[in-house]
Amino acid sequence: MDIPLFSRFFKPSQPVIRPKDFTPLLEYARSHALRTFSNTLICRHNWRSTVPFLLFDARRGLFLFDAVPWDFATLRRAKAANAPRDPNAPRDVSVDAPHQLIRRLLDEADDTRLCPVGSFLYLPNLDAGALEALDPSFGRLLPASRVIFRDDTQEEIHAKLSAALPYRDRSLEAQEILAALFRHYVCHPDALRREAAFPTAAQVAYLEADLGRRSRLVGGYGSGKSTLLLRKALQERLAHPRRRIVITAPTTVACELMTRELLILIDHAMLPVDPTSIRIMTPEQLVDEHYLKCHGHPSHPRGQVTQKMIKRPGLFPAETLYCDDAQLLSAHYRDYFAQQLQEGRLHLALTDAGETQGEHYRLPHRFRSPYSVAQSDSGLLSEQLQRLDGNAYIHTLLLLRRLLEEVQGVEILVVAPDDSFAAALAEEIEGYIGCDLQLLDPHKSLLNQDMGQLLIAGADDISGLQRRHVIVIDDGTLGARRRTHALCRAGCHAYLISHQSE
Repeated sequence: MDIPLFSRFFKPSQPVIRPKDFTPLLEYARSHALRTFSNTLICRHNWRSTVPFLLFDARRGLFLFDAVPWDFATLRRAKAANAPRDPNAPRDVSVDAPHQLIRRLLDEADDTRLCPVGSFLYLPNLDAGALEALDPSFGRLLPASRVIFRDDTQEEIHAKLSAALPYRDRSLEAQEILAALFRHYVCHPDALRREAAFPTAAQVAYLEADLGRRSRLVGGYGSGKSTLLLRKALQERLAHPRRRIVITAPTTVACELMTRELLILIDHAMLPVDPTSIRIMTPEQLVDEHYLKCHGHPSHPRGQVTQKMIKRPGLFPAETLYCDDAQLLSAHYRDYFAQQLQEGRLHLALTDAGETQGEHYRLPHRFRSPYSVAQSDSGLLSEQLQRLDGNAYIHTLLLLRRLLEEVQGVEILVVAPDDSFAAALAEEIEGYIGCDLQLLDPHKSLLNQDMGQLLIAGADDISGLQRRHVIVIDDGTLGARRRTHALCRAGCHAYLISHQSE
């Protein structure tokens, strides 16, 4: 007799469980205003498994439910100890097996170590009293406190869940927990996509495509372009161990943030890749390296392209070049890279397809923020964007003081139209509020800058950054593209101040 129990989590595929099969749990979730998700596919390396039902309680944690169609007639003559084993299941199949697996995945994900996880078995065809009439081996394998039976009342369900995960003083953030748990492991139904950033069909199509020599990955801010470039570069490194692969990002800070993400991807997937074999640098650093190879001394001025460099493409440092935020590249640099890589590969990630050549892949969805600050055709932004008109110094100081008083440990990014405006604003904030702040230098290493609670930067220096609260100052020179770029750095709330000097 085959008794799958929680070995279902470890099988390559499982039958789809209909949401209505979990009716008592759905009713419990509705009465307690909890989030539920059905048939979520968790992927890990070459392993995959479906979690039939998830229930998220912000005050307790994440509950996982497996379901099997056992009934009393099927089990009354069976012994759990004699059940055939699934070769893919752990050595000891028990109600705790998936708990340990998901706990490990959560520990590997960022910022989820404080999220409790409980696992249960749901038996829609078995009454609680029937367990006592079965062979004693079932009592050891299925503790009644960890099983939801067909005839359990709402009060009994509540008592079991509360015993497994007691209430907490601090509420958990569903967006952060779910995103961290599933970001690297899950292909999921559309219902779950509203809660966190998961792979879409468009993202998968790009990862599985043979890009050829020229390609464009087009998508809005927060659509996952940077992460896709990193994953595509990792795929190419695995397929071509000796190929010279370079990724460019607009600033030194953006490069270091991408390097961190690259290390996380390699670590999570346990890939046999040397992180230093994929180089990440600014376009100017790439040009300077080519200049040094051609001329034998450092470039001056910085980022200079000479005829000697153009005539010697064989010394170009990359055979494949991925350009993140390529819309910020000058036309001169774009033409130069294309000319140097006539026999190589040039892949651009940008917010607008423009006139560039090559295969075109579009990412229609944005996931970075819990709300969309995407600009609509009418020019209106999300209702969660707060607009202020007047003197930017006064409005920013008052807004910062309120946020710092109301939210402990809040992360704030203030975006000024240019570096000089940012420097002047930093002086005003230091004098008026007296809090610790960092005036971002995009060309300095993150090791030499405190990227803590309050960060101030010019609009051209914010690539790769994200903060929960973003204050954007527009003095009329920002422009629609840079304004949208800045607003999309927000992970929680955005504020747009239209500066009018007095």
